[in-house]
Amino acid sequence: MPGETVQLQPTPIGSQPSHYVINSWREKPYGESGLLEVSAAHNGEALLFRLSWPDPTEDGRIDDTDRFGDGVAVLLPVVEGATLQSMGSVERPVNAWYWRADLGAPFSVTAKGFGTTVRKGNGSITAFARYQDKAWHVVLARSFDVDEEGIAALQPGMTTQAGFAVWQGSNRERAGIKAASAEWEPLEIEV
Repeated sequence: MPGETVQLQPTPIGSQPSHYVINSWREKPYGESGLLEVSAAHNGEALLFRLSWPDPTEDGRIDDTDRFGDGVAVLLPVVEGATLQSMGSVERPVNAWYWRADLGAPFSVTAKGFGTTVRKGNGSITAFARYQDKAWHVVLARSFDVDEEGIAALQPGMTTQAGFAVWQGSNRERAGIKAASAEWEPLEIEV
């Protein structure tokens, strides 16, 4: 499982889905998780991503309405040509595998543009997470045999793309307030 470092940056403030969010966060720092270590592998039945990033605080328990959990997501195009920065479009949606520390179980979402995220259930996604030495280490895995509308089709021998995002709960990051990859990263699923 050789890894790569993916550079993350704050999502553009102008791409947030509401004027309230734009005005509330315009002068606040967010999306400061600059680097994400990513490894991918498969066992012939499932694709796995290992995601690691530094985080000075473990935000895995939500005990009030002003607290938020740490999270990470892998974004995949459902249709070739989907845009990462806009979270896809109606014609070219994207599919995300989303894990958040306070929820335990990961889930799958589909998006067709800014502010259009729809939860799809877990889409056969499993997760293992560990917070150690001021860093999160999360493994997300999904079976190849998922055939559902809005879910990225994956199989050994194909080449596709992946994007990534990280949320820092201690900074109250949620929804579009996050650190994300600016461009798709190539993903070659070997035979």
